[in-house]
Amino acid sequence: MRLIAFVTDSGSITRILAYLGEPTKAPHIAPAARGPPWEETSIRAKAVRSP
Repeated sequence: MRLIAFVTDSGSITRILAYLGEPTKAPHIAPAARGPPWEETSIRAKAVRSP
């Protein structure tokens, strides 16, 4: 693959993507399913209760 242009103008980029049939907006990012395991209260509560 060879780089033939470096486009920085947002209007031009939108037109090029629309011409190519590509989406012009970024996809929505889904929220995380749950927090990291070390932040879960159920795990911390079990660790505190354990002798």
